[in-house]
Formats: sequence, structure tokens, C-alpha cells
Amino acid sequence: MGIPTAETNFRYYEPRCAHGSSLSTGMHALVAARLGDAEMALRYLRATAAADLDPDPNTAGGVHIAGLGALWQAVILGFAGLDLKGDTLRVNPRLPPQWRSLLFRVCWRGRSVAIGIAGNTVQATLVEGEGMEMRIGATTAKLAASAILQMSV
Repeated sequence: MGIPTAETNFRYYEPRCAHGSSLSTGMHALVAARLGDAEMALRYLRATAAADLDPDPNTAGGVHIAGLGALWQAVILGFAGLDLKGDTLRVNPRLPPQWRSLLFRVCWRGRSVAIGIAGNTVQATLVEGEGMEMRIGATTAKLAASAILQMSV
């Protein structure tokens, strides 16, 4: 499903969703972030986090572990634009304007890659494993062992 179809579907179903599940807001945050709607994505991200992180969370029976996983997915797969599909690790970030930076690591095909995003710059470091190709935005480049790859998007 391409972005225009995904966006059409999201815009249709989003206002109709009651969000009765702790999984709902996290997935809405992820999709909104992937579509570039940072304001809506942040609103859903905050709602997802509030279930377990508010001063009076609703965690008497335990934390909402799947909801916390959705929170991670919204940040890394949504805002950072990490894509693990295919033969090339890809990052195409859409950080909210309020965020100065985002740092994370990912394990991909036996490699450990540290990724930092600040403004329109992405920095990737191959911490462990063999060299590889990596796509940042629309550019593909070789990421060598222990080397730092820095690109603008």
C-alpha cells in the first residue's frame, strides 16, 4: 500500500476510532509519524506514554507492555523513519520540529548500527559487524566497520 492510499485510509478511519485498546494510540502515532503529521503523531505518542508514565498511571495490573512497544515503534519506525525491509538498512527521518535530536541503536543482520539524527543530518556508525550499504533519505552509501557516515536529508 503506497503513501497516498495509506494516508487516505488513515484520514478516513482515524476520526472514527474509539481508542478503547492500549494498542490503538501507539499505532496511530506510528502511522501519523510515517505520514509526516508530527502534530497528530505527538498527540497520540503522549496518549500512549500516559497510560504507564503519568503520575497516576493505570498500571495496577501491570504495565501495558505492548503499548510500550508501540511507543518505541512510533519513535523509531515513525519519526526516525527506520526501515528494516529489503537488503539495505534505511533511515528517512521526520522528527517533530520540537525535537533537537534522536539517538538509538539497531541490530540488523548481525550488525550493530548507532544512528543519530539532529535537524536534517543523520549520522550512522557501524559499531559491530561487516561493512554494508545504508540508505539515508534518497542516498545510498557504504558504511564501513567502525566508520562514521554522515549525510543530510
